Amino acid sequence: MDAEQFLIQAVQTEVFSDEIKSLIQRKEVQRSKSTKLHKLNPFMDSQDILRVGGRLTQATLHPHIKHPAILPKGHHVSRLLIKHYHEKVKHQDRGMTLNELRIKCRKLRKCNQEQKMADLPPERMEATPPFTYSGMDCFGPFYVKDGRKELKRYGLLFTCMCSRAIHIEVLDDLSTDAFLNALRCFIAIRGNVSQLQSDQGTNFVGARNEFQELMCGGAWCISRRRELWRGLGRAAPGESDWHTCILLS
Repeated sequence: MDAEQFLIQAVQTEVFSDEIKSLIQRKEVQRSKSTKLHKLNPFMDSQDILRVGGRLTQATLHPHIKHPAILPKGHHVSRLLIKHYHEKVKHQDRGMTLNELRIKCRKLRKCNQEQKMADLPPERMEATPPFTYSGMDCFGPFYVKDGRKELKRYGLLFTCMCSRAIHIEVLDDLSTDAFLNALRCFIAIRGNVSQLQSDQGTNFVGARNEFQELMCGGAWCISRRRELWRGLGRAAPGESDWHTCILLS
C-alpha cells in the first residue's frame, strides 16, 4: 500500500467507521439521518478502501475511474487537496480546480493513438499556374436589399491547391444552374483548370454530371490527364480541410 492509499484509508476509518462496520457486517450501508453515504452504493475494495459503487463495473476503464475513493466533504485532508490544486491553477474558478483534480484520472486512461499524416497529394506540390488545381465550397446565406425586397445570396469560394490563392463568386441560389454560371465566370477570369475538388453537395453533384458531358466543348478546355472533378467522400471530411480552413477563417 502506497502513501496515498494509506492516507485515504486513515481518513475513511476516522470519519466513516460506522459505515465501514455496516458494510463488513451487512454488505451495505444502512439508511440514517446522520449519513447520506448509502446513495453512493459504496463498497470496500481489496485494499479496504471505501469506493463509490454504480453501474460502470463492466466498463473498460481503470478501476479508480469507475469507482473513485470517497473522502469526507469537510475533512482537513480534503481541504488540503482542494487548496493545493486551486493554487496550482492560479486561483481560477471551481471548474478549473475540479479539472485539475481529475487530471490523475485522465492519466490512468489508455493513451490516445497518434495518427501519422499521409503525404501531400501531387496536386498540392506541383508547380503550376494559380487555380490549375482548385477546391471549392459554398458559404452563406447573406441578405441583400433589392429595392424593398430582401434577397438571399450565397458565396462560392475557389482556392488554389498549391498557392492557396482565393477567388469568390456570388450565387443567386444553390441551384446547379447558378453554380455553372459562376464556374464559367471563374474560368473566364482565371483560365483553364486541370482538376476541381468539392464535397458532395447536391448542387455540386448535379453540376458535375452536366459538366462532364460538356467537357469536350471548347468553352471548357479542361485537361484529360487526371480526374477532372473529384468529389470528396462523405465519410472523410478531413480530405477537404485544406480549403475548409480558409472558408472558416
